[in-house]
Amino acid sequence: MKTSKPLPANGLPTSNFIVGYKDIFRRPAPSDRLSLISKMSKDIIIGEIAALNYRLKPKKSKTIDINFSTQRRELFNFCGRDQNMFNDYGRALDNVTGGKKSFIFTRQTCLFALEEIIQSNMSNVDGFRLSNENNWDLLLQYLLSVNDEITKIKDNDENEPIDFETLNPKLIPISELLLYVDPFFTVHRGWELMDFLTRQSKTKGYILEYFKSTYNLTIKEFIHELHRMWIANNNKSADLDFYYTLRENEKYVAFFNKFSEKFETTDTFKLLNIRKNPFFKRDKNNFMLLDISILLEKAYQQFINDFYFDFLRNKQLSNGSPFTMQDYKAIIGYFFEDYIEKNLRYSFNDHRNFVLRTFDQLKIKIDKKLIECGDVYLRNHNRIMLAEVKSTSIYDKEKYSGNISELYKSNRAKFFKDFGIDQLVNNIKSFKRNFTDIDVNIIEHQTLRIWPVIIFNERSLQTPFMAHIFNKRFSELMNGYDDKSNYVYPLTLLHVSDLENMEHILKSRPGKLFELLTYNFSQKYKIIPPFYNTLNRHDIRPNYTRVMKKARLLFE
Repeated sequence: MKTSKPLPANGLPTSNFIVGYKDIFRRPAPSDRLSLISKMSKDIIIGEIAALNYRLKPKKSKTIDINFSTQRRELFNFCGRDQNMFNDYGRALDNVTGGKKSFIFTRQTCLFALEEIIQSNMSNVDGFRLSNENNWDLLLQYLLSVNDEITKIKDNDENEPIDFETLNPKLIPISELLLYVDPFFTVHRGWELMDFLTRQSKTKGYILEYFKSTYNLTIKEFIHELHRMWIANNNKSADLDFYYTLRENEKYVAFFNKFSEKFETTDTFKLLNIRKNPFFKRDKNNFMLLDISILLEKAYQQFINDFYFDFLRNKQLSNGSPFTMQDYKAIIGYFFEDYIEKNLRYSFNDHRNFVLRTFDQLKIKIDKKLIECGDVYLRNHNRIMLAEVKSTSIYDKEKYSGNISELYKSNRAKFFKDFGIDQLVNNIKSFKRNFTDIDVNIIEHQTLRIWPVIIFNERSLQTPFMAHIFNKRFSELMNGYDDKSNYVYPLTLLHVSDLENMEHILKSRPGKLFELLTYNFSQKYKIIPPFYNTLNRHDIRPNYTRVMKKARLLFE
């Protein structure tokens, strides 16, 4: 039995038990856990686990279902609805947990199991029935064995302290899977990115070619079908909405076929196959959705990866040189800055008491040298948000390492510098010298209150300990700063989705931003939580008025 850190509505890590094979049976799980189900029909087992995963997170739910009653109901289902078997497992579970909240069935369990089974050499078995013999029991044992695997935590080096920072990389893989993916904003953001790429000289021809050669679709058709996949598949039973049956010769069959290819990999933890191909093809016209959140990321985060690694890296620039990752990252960075600027201007441009400066507006010359004073400057009277905007990503090798040295690539200072902390600190320390040229009215205010912020794209920075760890590094670099005319608050991490979720309320109540920034670190917690914790506590929900204007174009 392992301690996990699922995120409840308040966003704070809580200790809960993910129950494994060893906990129930008091012996190690089989070294070859797939042997427990190897004689079963591959398509049937994938269908059962995909259905479970969908019940835990259906399309109309914002959160993953972690209710105790759901766990008991699913235990009954995976006991083949056999009351005696359910009673036996229930007693064993109670003995292990002592009545504390516990989990057997989690999204992490489902995704790891699906990835492992898809990569296996299991085959479909005609006439197979789970109700025969002890198949349900063996399948449940397999899922318990998966829980043992996903909750393994690498031991710390003997000289490594045990604290939030060293624990963080061990929890990233399991915690990131609990993050919410907004269906409208995620797909909208992806569509904006694709349109942006059609306007860039280096990518405008390639992006159209990519969608034509990969999916035989235009960008608009791709986005339309992605929306249709998660909205319009309405079975008679809502629990079967993960199962798709296509009509003969349907236009989008090539799309489904592409999304259900098998990507060969042995790195099960990285979920590379599911992330690239979120469907499993059962037969010619029937497909099973493996995970709805991963499907939505095919419009944005996974698209960013696919477009380069499956296409661009084999192409050339106009001068004949290879299209490098650095070329691509620069373009993605320009898009991210453009997207964030549009978001902020939507919220703040109509408010005369708010001064907003971004990117090029924050560049000044000192002694003929061009100085960048930040990416975003927002002032209301003496309240200032000073932010860096970073599209920096963490590669899978580091993200799934479970080791702090590998996460930081043995260079802790550079890790944080790449996400903009050093630049932010330097801009605060040189604030008085530089910002009077940017905002002439700032001299009216004797004491300034500064909220430092990093606006980021990397989802793993939303996991439980990241905000706390980043603020720890920020405090280290700010040590010794003693300008009494500036009051500097703790660092806040804002994911792009946080800004999307706030944009509508900030358009009508712009001062709410500083209230939310302050609330996020002022609660009596040992750690600073992810910012969406604050949005949840204030019941701030996304409003899709702006994005739906563009979405309506799909159905014209």
